[in-house]
Amino acid sequence: MYGSLFAEVYDDCGQVIFSLKMIAYLEELLARAQFSPSSAADLACGTGTLACAYAQKGWCAYGVDAAQSMLVQARKKAGDMKLGVTFREGQMQSFELPAPVDLITCVGDSLNYLANTEDLRRMFALVASHLHSGGMFVLDLLTGYGLATLWGQRTHFQDQDDFALGVTGCYDERTERLSVTFTGFLKRGRLYEKFTECHELRTFSTQEMTEALSLAGLHLTGRYDGFSFISPNRESPREIWIARKGAD
Repeated sequence: MYGSLFAEVYDDCGQVIFSLKMIAYLEELLARAQFSPSSAADLACGTGTLACAYAQKGWCAYGVDAAQSMLVQARKKAGDMKLGVTFREGQMQSFELPAPVDLITCVGDSLNYLANTEDLRRMFALVASHLHSGGMFVLDLLTGYGLATLWGQRTHFQDQDDFALGVTGCYDERTERLSVTFTGFLKRGRLYEKFTECHELRTFSTQEMTEALSLAGLHLTGRYDGFSFISPNRESPREIWIARKGAD
């Protein structure tokens, strides 16, 4: 979970770029599927970029995140844009929505934060219960290759006017687990406030994913190499999964 200080610089450190790219990809994906939702929820919504984009389309929009600090930023964003988005605090595997929706998304490597297959199955079952019949579920997943090459054994550093951020990843090939440490300094007048966060990520096999979808009554309709419409391969760092809820 991202902490309160990280939430303040989440967009500015480049995370919003991924969300904007996903918005464009989703538009093409929905067009290809000839699917026109009127309501949508974004799980692990962060600062609310996708949820706000849904509201801009005139959809009934929800955002769910476990970090209250992220929801503070999300509500501010929606307020600044004068958008009516409902944000709720909740875990991916234990969230609640006030009403079923046509589309649920969970992107930005969020699924990789789930600890085990039990949480994965619990989450997918909840997604199914909150989708209308025929509704669509879109998610992304960093593969083991992606965890190792995009994050593992690498250090990134940003030095901006108002903050500095260092990110260090350590990937364990034996366990296929990734540890990422974020160390940031936020400018407060003439001084800087430091924060440090450690995140643990893992991936799930194709079998684990397909079984969890099937148990939830969600039917896999597409699986792509990230941000494309071609099949994934061994060197795909990110996969996009699309599933539909069958008729009740």
